[in-house]
Amino acid sequence: MTTSLNARFDGKVFVPEGPVDVPAGQTVRLSLVPLSSENGATAEQLRDLLSRHAVDPAAMKIIEDRVADDCERIERDGW
Repeated sequence: MTTSLNARFDGKVFVPEGPVDVPAGQTVRLSLVPLSSENGATAEQLRDLLSRHAVDPAAMKIIEDRVADDCERIERDGW
């Protein structure tokens, strides 16, 4: 079973950003992929910002596709 989730490092431990379906005490392997861009915005935050401010649906689709492509590239190749 492979599960992806977002988490923030609080300086000591990784804190999931949502519910995690893993039994307490279960050992897991973490592969770290930074999700924040250089200005600190996550891909999800960028999508939210774009969806709130985009007017033309066609332009929004182009932007969403570009963000998705960039996120896939970052996940694959890293920053």
